[in-house]
Amino acid sequence: MHPVLANAVYPFAELVATASLGEVQLSPDSANHQWCAQQVVEHLLLSFQQTIVELKKRLATGNSPTRRASLLQGFLRVDVCFWSHMPRGVFTSLALRPGQFVPQDGKELAARFLAAAEDANRVLDDCRLAFGMR
Repeated sequence: MHPVLANAVYPFAELVATASLGEVQLSPDSANHQWCAQQVVEHLLLSFQQTIVELKKRLATGNSPTRRASLLQGFLRVDVCFWSHMPRGVFTSLALRPGQFVPQDGKELAARFLAAAEDANRVLDDCRLAFGMR
């Protein structure tokens, strides 16, 4: 796995793996739409899946990404990725909101998360070979 992705994925998976079934289902504040740990992991799995689908489309057509992010997307990226802050009032897109799911404990969630990360890493490697680093 690419070292940058590994630095984010492995510590998170180790943390999730230590949680029990009850712990991953506990929401800090469901009245204010705050997710439980399993919903966060399900959201990340959906994000990996959609990223893989989009990257495979680009690989099939040979088109590298050329569209630039909007100003709002740029600000959100800096806020979330650089400052590690999730702005309040910014909901995730419907496609990335976890729907119904089977409750799982931390070990099962961590295994699914690592498998999805490995799949994404393979596609990202293919993109690096096809399009180069940007």
